[in-house]
Amino acid sequence: LELVVNPAVPTLKNTAATNIGSNSAIANVEILTTGGKKPSITVYYGRTDGGTNTDSENGGWTDKV
Repeated sequence: LELVVNPAVPTLKNTAATNIGSNSAIANVEILTTGGKKPSITVYYGRTDGGTNTDSENGGWTDKV
């Protein structure tokens, strides 16, 4: 007998950034559930809003950490 459990999608609580400066800000994100695996988070940013497009070559976000 083999039991395979697929992990669920992690859930986050995202509130507005604070302490916004010319080259820094505090992102207020809390991981509420991990979905069964260790989640990783990538923050995309840039001078223009890339929406859900992460491809900087095609109009998306220009930077990430």
